[in-house]
Amino acid sequence: MMTTDIKAPRGGTFPEREWQALSRFWHPVAACSEVADGPVSATLLDVPLVLYRAKSVVNVALDICPHRGSRLSDGTLIDEHLVCPYHGLHFNGEGRCTLIPAQGPDKPISERLRLKSFPAVERHGLIWTTFCPDPIVPAPNWPTLDREDVRQSPVPPETWEVAAARHAENFNDIAHVAWVHPSTFGTLPPGVPDYDLERTPVGLRHSYREMGNNRLFERHMTPAEAGDETVPIPDVLYSYDFTFPFASSLEVRDPKGRSSFIFDVIQPLSRTRSRIYKIIARNFDLDGPIDRAVAFEQAVNREDRAVLEPAFVDAMPLDPTAEFHIRADRWSIAYRRALQEFESGRFGDLVLDQ
Repeated sequence: MMTTDIKAPRGGTFPEREWQALSRFWHPVAACSEVADGPVSATLLDVPLVLYRAKSVVNVALDICPHRGSRLSDGTLIDEHLVCPYHGLHFNGEGRCTLIPAQGPDKPISERLRLKSFPAVERHGLIWTTFCPDPIVPAPNWPTLDREDVRQSPVPPETWEVAAARHAENFNDIAHVAWVHPSTFGTLPPGVPDYDLERTPVGLRHSYREMGNNRLFERHMTPAEAGDETVPIPDVLYSYDFTFPFASSLEVRDPKGRSSFIFDVIQPLSRTRSRIYKIIARNFDLDGPIDRAVAFEQAVNREDRAVLEPAFVDAMPLDPTAEFHIRADRWSIAYRRALQEFESGRFGDLVLDQ
């Protein structure tokens, strides 16, 4: 039984309308590999969660025992049941209490004694959940990661002191790349070309063609090995596809058909704290090493983080007059407008129940 009556926690970091809007989407809460033989704690939108497996199926519930409020993530798994560390109550994969040791196995147990559970799916190596019985859009679908002709690897998750929307905006921002990432991506044109931008049923999409270089594809080379020299590659296609509220994908494709992919999604722990998940992939050099490509992406993260964390200690303002915008900010402006829609109870032409 899935819970539908979850509310923003008291004393949480999100304003009520913002929390309600974000609670209507799917969010990642852990890598699949992190949830194995015991319960795992997680946080989403200030809400404490427990993740556990029963009969190999992942379950997500409020990390509070309904008996006396202890942290279930401090408990254990016994015979496919989550066991509370305080009084030993057993909960099955549906969240129902099946055993109360203090009263013995023969006494009836109320059907109301159950966990507050939420939908859970495993996709692209991540565990996703939502607090809404009817989410606004499906969980992100990245079919590239299902292809046999693509080599892929996760990047170790990182926790940043930055709002999820700020990180999502940075990933899709074109103008910062030439200034923040010369040590990794090398020399790239600082100018931002006019790019195609469209609103899709689930998010935003933009693309453009511009000069690239070898470092965009040879990510198995460390910056030291690549040196200061970069080899220009004309007519590189950059294709961004974004799923609301915080999931991004980027394909960088050269004229020869080589594609380098980056998938980035954010778990909003609080209003200004986020856990970042990334997956990298490529359709070439399928038998080559992937660990250096992961290290390359971690270096890119460090460059972004060094700029974002000191500057953006607060949440991203949605008031269009709060910050100045330039022509290159078309994606950002469209994104902020969409977030305003969600908070006002709209999604495109759809009016959402409040």
